Order: sequence, then structure tokens, then C-alpha cells
Amino acid sequence: MWSVQEVFAVLLLALSAVLVASGNATVDPYREEGFACEGKPDGRLLREGETFAYGFFRLRADFNFDGREDLILTEKDGGTCASANCSTAIFLRTADGGYAKATLRVHPLDVMLRKLKPGVGALQVYVRSGPRDGVESTRRISLARGAVVLSLVSNEAVTWNDAGEEVFGKPRKPLRTNASPMLRLQPEFARCKAGVLGWSDSYE
Repeated sequence: MWSVQEVFAVLLLALSAVLVASGNATVDPYREEGFACEGKPDGRLLREGETFAYGFFRLRADFNFDGREDLILTEKDGGTCASANCSTAIFLRTADGGYAKATLRVHPLDVMLRKLKPGVGALQVYVRSGPRDGVESTRRISLARGAVVLSLVSNEAVTWNDAGEEVFGKPRKPLRTNASPMLRLQPEFARCKAGVLGWSDSYE
């Protein structure tokens, strides 16, 4: 006869397995997020009705430092991707060749990455809330049992001083500096030409 604790432990294990198995397994991230140029005009790949903003973009890096290249892509149904931030999907490559997915709001020109240890990275993003103000967030990123794990490390308000630029992606002098060196990631913006998807370093 099982005790209440043993029954609870078995149920918890079963639930965890279901959550991971039904988790966000993806074979083709680009197709899932609508990166396709069929029937689209030449130029930047934008959502239906958009005439400005950053449109569809990607960031490529080994976010969790496990030796496999991962992706951040604009979410297909995430709304307009403009100056404040964008709704994106993070796809970590799994050992079986697929991807595990999670979501996070970022700005394409303000994403920083640092290795913490093999299998774990630190992802830092800046989201603007005003001309001089915003929030800088750092999250540990890893892959556990086929699921993306994003753990919040810090979430701090940042105010730029008079010497700082107010343009994303430019050198800035914040009142609070991060002592840990991080690599700024270079976004690639989706463009269409004769129905074929291509990439550009500039969104303009």
C-alpha cells in the first residue's frame, strides 16, 4: 500500500513528463513563425498591414553554450515590432535535431550574451519605456529535459545620462554599468526578393 507522499511523488513525476513531452517541440522554427516570402512583395518581410517597424528578424548564437546554434525569431502573431520591444521566440537546438521553444520580449539591437558555464548562458536584454528610461533584464538560459529554462537573474531600471545615446544599438554610458563583459548579438532582418527569403544586417 502506497503512502500519500509516494502517490503524490508519482503523480508529480508523471505531470513533469507530460509537460516536457508536450512542451514546445519544433522541427522548423522559420516555418512555425511565418518566415516565408511566397506572394510577398520585394523588400523587408513585414506582417500584414505593417508599413514600418523592424518586421521579421533573427538572432543566431549558441545561447546555452552546448555546441549547437540556436535562434531567436520574431513571433508570427506577436504584434508590431517597433522601437520599445518585440515579441520573440527562442529556439534552443536539441540533441535530436529539433528545437525547444520559449518566448521573451527583446529589442533586436539590444541583446547581449555571456557564457556562464557549458550548457548555461546569460541573456541580457534592454526594453525601452521612455526616451531615456528602460529596464535591463538578465536571464540564465539552459535546456533541461527537452525544455527551455529561462531564470530571471536581475530586472533593473536604467536611466541614461546626458552623455549617453538614445538610439538602440549605439554605445551608451548608463548610470549603472555591468562589470561582466557580454557580447552584443547582431540581428539579421528578413527580406524578400522574387519570392525568396534573404537576410540583411540593416532594417532600413
